[in-house]
Amino acid sequence: MTAAKTTALTPIEVRVPRAEYWDHRHAWQIQATRALDVDHKRGVDVKIHRGGRKTTWAVNTLIRDCCRYRQRSYAYIAPTLVQATGIVWREPTMLFRWLPDRAQIPWVANKAEHTITFPTGCVLGVLGADKPDSIRGFNPYGMIVDEWAECKRELWTDILAPILARSPDRWIALTYTSQGNGTYAHELTELTRDDPEWLHMVVSAEMSGLIAEGELAMLRRTIPAAVYAREMLCVDTSDEEMTLITSAMVERLDHESMAADGPCPAIISCDPALGGNECSMDVHRGKQILESQYLRTDSVNEIMGALMVLSTHHHIYDFIVDENGLGHAIVTGLENDTRYRVQRFNGSAVCADRHLRNRRAEAFWYVREEMQRQACPWPQDAETRRQLPLATRFFLRHGRIQIHEKCELRKVIGRSPDRAESFVMARWGLQFARPTTASGIEFQEMLISIPSSDPRRPPDYLRRNRWHQDRFRRGPAGLRRR
Repeated sequence: MTAAKTTALTPIEVRVPRAEYWDHRHAWQIQATRALDVDHKRGVDVKIHRGGRKTTWAVNTLIRDCCRYRQRSYAYIAPTLVQATGIVWREPTMLFRWLPDRAQIPWVANKAEHTITFPTGCVLGVLGADKPDSIRGFNPYGMIVDEWAECKRELWTDILAPILARSPDRWIALTYTSQGNGTYAHELTELTRDDPEWLHMVVSAEMSGLIAEGELAMLRRTIPAAVYAREMLCVDTSDEEMTLITSAMVERLDHESMAADGPCPAIISCDPALGGNECSMDVHRGKQILESQYLRTDSVNEIMGALMVLSTHHHIYDFIVDENGLGHAIVTGLENDTRYRVQRFNGSAVCADRHLRNRRAEAFWYVREEMQRQACPWPQDAETRRQLPLATRFFLRHGRIQIHEKCELRKVIGRSPDRAESFVMARWGLQFARPTTASGIEFQEMLISIPSSDPRRPPDYLRRNRWHQDRFRRGPAGLRRR
C-alpha cells in the first residue's frame, strides 16, 4: 500500500505545540525532538528520572505531528489501557491541556475509543499494551511507549518491531524510569546501543535540574538508597539490592533485649499456615520478644488452642492475625471470646502513604524505621533473621513500593516467609495494642488509631476505649465497644 503524500501545514496559522510548552522546553526534550526532526532517527530511548516530564514531551510531540502531516495515525502506549487513560486522558494537565485551540484547529475527541481526530485526517490514539490487537489495527506511523520498562518482551517482538519495519519513515520513542537490569528495556538498550538510527539518553534528577536540591536531599533521607538510585539517578540496580531491610540492619540491633519496667503494649501475632506452610506465632511486649512458636498444621482448632495458651501464659489478650485464607476462621473464633481484642491484618488493604502500595508494604516500612532508630528487638531465631532481608524484597509499581508476593518469595527463599511475616505483623500491631504489665492489662484510658480494612472507611480512624471494659465486638465498620 502506497503511503499518502505528506504535506506540512503552514506554521504561521497556529502555534503547535502551545507556546507554554515550546518556549519552556528542557534540554533533554529539545535533544529528543531534534533527533526525530533533524537527525531523522527511527528510535529514541529515554531513560529518565521520576518527574522528568517525559509524558508532557510525549503528548506534545504526538500532537505536533498530527497537525503537521495528513492521513496518519499516531499512538501513545502505556503498559495497560487503564494506565494509559489515567495518565493522559483523564488527567486534566496532560492531553487536553496541550491540544490546540479548537476554534483554530477543530479536533474531535472520541471518548469511547480514546482517540483524537484532527482536521488533517490524522488520528491520535491512547492505547494499552495489554490489548495488542488494538495496536496492530491502529497501524501508527509514530509511537511513544510510556513506562516502557514495565512492558513485556512480546510487545516489541510481536507488535512494535513489525509495525516499525513497514516503512522507513516510521519512528518510535521509548520513555521510562529504570526498573533494574532484569527487564527487556535494559536488554533492548544494549542491543541497539551501536545502531546509528537510535538515540539513547540517560537523564538523572541531579543532572536535569527539574527537582530542587532540597527535595532530592529529603528523598535521600526518607527512601531506600536502591530506590533513590533507580528513581532519581537512573541506575539499573539488581533485584537483590531492592530490599527494605538488609542483613546489616538486623545485625546492628541490640542483641540483649531488656524487659520494660512499667506497662507497655503487648501483642500476639499469627501468620496461619496455608498449603503446608508453617504457622508462625510471636509474642512481643515492647522491645522484647517473649516467645515464638512454629506449627506445622492447618487446623483452625489447633492454632486457636496454641494462641489461647500463649495468651494465658503471658497475660496478653491482644492479637493480630492475617485474615486472608485460613486466618478468617481464626479471627472469627477469637472474636467470639470477649476477653480478646483482635486486629485483622489485610496486606492488600489501601495505604494512605503515597510512596507505599498497600498495608503490607506499610508494615514492612514501619519495621524498617524501627530498626533504623534501634527500637526493634533482635530476632533470636536464625531462620527469622535469614528471612527478613529476603522477605522485604520489593519492586516499584507506578512509583510506589510494593513487596513481592509470597509465591514469588518462596522461589527465592525456598519456603514461605511466614516467620518474617509474623515478626513484622507483631511490630506493626504493637502500635494499636493495649499497654500491659507482666501480670495483666493496665487499666487506663487511651486514644488509639486502628487501621481499617474496610474500603468504605478511611484507612485510619480514632476510637476511644476504656481498658477495664473488655467487652468488644468487631463489625463491618471496624472495632466497636459493646
